[in-house]
Amino acid sequence: MTNSKSRPIRILHLGNPTALYGAERWILALVRHLDRTQVESIVGVIRDDAAQAAPLVQAARDLGVRVEVFEAYGRINWGAVAKLRAFVLANDIDLLHTHGYKTDLIGMLAILGTRCRVVSTPHGWSIGAGLKLRIYEAIDRAIFPLFDAVALI
Repeated sequence: MTNSKSRPIRILHLGNPTALYGAERWILALVRHLDRTQVESIVGVIRDDAAQAAPLVQAARDLGVRVEVFEAYGRINWGAVAKLRAFVLANDIDLLHTHGYKTDLIGMLAILGTRCRVVSTPHGWSIGAGLKLRIYEAIDRAIFPLFDAVALI
């Protein structure tokens, strides 16, 4: 299925920059197995620390997939929303696929008022988490109704 502009659907998969965990491996599996004549995948991360190696980015590059690193240092950086939004608009992204509470929240805020659709794939919640993480995860669950779809694993 292609979009109305007769080009592949353009999806930005947004993952974690810190390591190759389950969510990041799922992103790599998706981009490896989606039909490239139908879907153009871009893999992105929001890097909040200049020292982060972003192994997801390198793994996606190794697969021949376009990558984008959004530099937005600090745990909560509203500049990440603006940078992501500018990228979505400049690159005519059809679908933003987020993986995790941070990318869910930033992604949802970034696409508000655009034609871009957004899908979240939560990869589970923490057991025995501290108060701060429980609050982040509660906010994540609270915004799920705003997504076009939530794809559970």
